[in-house]
Amino acid sequence: MLSVKVFVSLLAMAFSASAQSSLCGLTYNPKRSDGSCPTLDDIKSDISALKDTTSILRIYSLVDCDQGDLILEAIQGTEMKVNLGMWVGSDDATFQKELDTLDTLAKKYALNDNVLSVVVGNDPISDGMQTPAQIAEKLKKTKDVLEKDGYGNVSVTAAEKHFNYTPEVMSEVDFVMANGFPFWQGQDAVTSANSLLTSLDGLTARSNGKMVVVGQTGWPSDGDSIRDAVADPDSAFAYLQAFVCGARARNMDYIYFSGHDEPWKHEARFDPFNVEGSFGILNADLTPKFADRTITC
Repeated sequence: MLSVKVFVSLLAMAFSASAQSSLCGLTYNPKRSDGSCPTLDDIKSDISALKDTTSILRIYSLVDCDQGDLILEAIQGTEMKVNLGMWVGSDDATFQKELDTLDTLAKKYALNDNVLSVVVGNDPISDGMQTPAQIAEKLKKTKDVLEKDGYGNVSVTAAEKHFNYTPEVMSEVDFVMANGFPFWQGQDAVTSANSLLTSLDGLTARSNGKMVVVGQTGWPSDGDSIRDAVADPDSAFAYLQAFVCGARARNMDYIYFSGHDEPWKHEARFDPFNVEGSFGILNADLTPKFADRTITC
């Protein structure tokens, strides 16, 4: 069995290989434009549209819309890899359902074929839903389940805003997954990308040698502006280019937010600036948003 250390090295190699074609990775929520759950064929169609941009996806839940099972089924026999997310809310029952589902999936699929990591939560500390100690404990429980099922080599991490990645959590992860959305700070796209990258340099310096992967970052192509932060296609591409080039210069792996636009978020979430559904690399109909532009570094 591969050790976790070797598996993290393979993780880095997978990100590097994916980045050669276009982007290291993309976040992916398989819900339809109206917020309904997808079919297996829906997900296969999405992946076919995304595969020219990346070979690595990150999802946020195994349970929601049964997406863990559907996505693992959809990518069988393909080159696509996935970072399996486990949603963490304010109650432990939500996490327990995710943990039980991970156990079921580990018995059904050969996780080493397509799974790069298991990601516990998405900003639960920053959102005030969990303490660092609680996330550290959930990381241990996740590792225990994987070990029991014969996948103790699969990397386990937690996704948290870069400025809230505490030593307690960092000590339990196999690699650091840090989130950042500087759009909300009201600076222009290029300044925002450079500001985030500088902050990530600081996180890398205190990561005790652990690999730092950006878990999600992006810029909206539509919606309301926040001072100098303009939500339009030009700014979205400017941020994409500045961030990707800065990450490449640092040999920093990343998962960009998001695979495609998600119109349902405008209705389903608190969205005062009307931007939540427009972070996609692809449009909602899976056509390329930046078809006439190329990242040049």
